[in-house]
Amino acid sequence: MITIVSYKSVGPIAFGMKPKDIYSALGTPRLSTKDRYGDTVHRYDNIFVTTNNDGVVEVELLPDAAPNILDIDILSNRHSLYLLSKIDANPYECSGAIILLNIGISITGMHDDLDYQKSVTAFARGRFDELKKDMVPYVYAK
Repeated sequence: MITIVSYKSVGPIAFGMKPKDIYSALGTPRLSTKDRYGDTVHRYDNIFVTTNNDGVVEVELLPDAAPNILDIDILSNRHSLYLLSKIDANPYECSGAIILLNIGISITGMHDDLDYQKSVTAFARGRFDELKKDMVPYVYAK
């Protein structure tokens, strides 16, 4: 189980950490690649850590990592999405993801029941600000 602390950390990874500190915490990644924005994605088995000049800006967790926030097992079932959308109070949808800006995570694969797409991404404050214009309010549908 990996615990997310909103806008602060994901397990042993803190937002703003530099790659050398990530390697100390998680070991050498199996692969590091550039994404379409020029950021570096350090790929481990069930965790992807994205860095830029500011250090860590995103951490994506796959279901095997058992991500949780506020004592909620995020990817366990759709009810967790309901709980999180109530806690956040202003959830959004954008490009197939549910964005919870107030708690600093995005979730894919849950609202459309696509197990192969399930993941949670915790992000640094301000990371999704430029996407706000493309976000629409999300209403949980049972």
